[in-house]
Amino acid sequence: MDSGKPIKIFIADCSRDFRTLLTDYIGMEQDMVVVGSSGSCAESAELVGKLLPDVLVTDLLLQSGSGLALINKVRALPRAPHIIVVTAYCADSAMSELGKLNIGGCLVKPCVFADVAAIARQCVRSARPSWSDRELDAEISAALSAFGIVPHLRGFRFLREAIKRVILDPEQSRGVTKSLYPDLAKQLGTTPQNIERAIRCAITSGVKNGDPLRRDEYFRRVADVLPRSLTNAKFIALCAHLSAERLAAARRRDVV
Repeated sequence: MDSGKPIKIFIADCSRDFRTLLTDYIGMEQDMVVVGSSGSCAESAELVGKLLPDVLVTDLLLQSGSGLALINKVRALPRAPHIIVVTAYCADSAMSELGKLNIGGCLVKPCVFADVAAIARQCVRSARPSWSDRELDAEISAALSAFGIVPHLRGFRFLREAIKRVILDPEQSRGVTKSLYPDLAKQLGTTPQNIERAIRCAITSGVKNGDPLRRDEYFRRVADVLPRSLTNAKFIALCAHLSAERLAAARRRDVV
């Protein structure tokens, strides 16, 4: 996340009063903004996928589903938000499940809203990428090769640069045709149309010619849906998410 941009928060809570009060509090914080809220599990999952918040603040008791179900749904997104649970429901079974999910934090209602803001900042700041161009290029190239996209294809370079930009600024995944392609075209001395066409050809080539076993191994839980409805934007976002995950995991291993 760009340090100059506000932290985007989504609130999922059955209580309209709670949503209103927390929204009002965050509205007074200069580095945060509430991008949406809902009391429904299903609607929250849909809106989080569209609005791409940095942090999801959720209760465990929601309409049309549970907070745990919502957490599992959003964690499967190409760009999953950090999770903060704020709840009065503290059953042992629920707390046990939360302990397995590696969430950003859990607060018991009634809570201090300043604590919610502090945890959100901690989650986002600790997650900001600080990888070198060499590290990014190597990991992204590994992802593209695993998918079956060979380096001599023109779209390979375009994809690598596009994915790198989305890793460093996930907002760019929301404006692929309007901002990402034009910016890449200026950088690489071509046109947005050529960028889009070359990327499309590269993805198609990977689907047709790549090794399914190698692709499945790298892309794990999403491998079964890759060949269907795979737009350029979805592929770029997915590769950015997986590459960032693998880079972060490697960094943690180095620290240990």
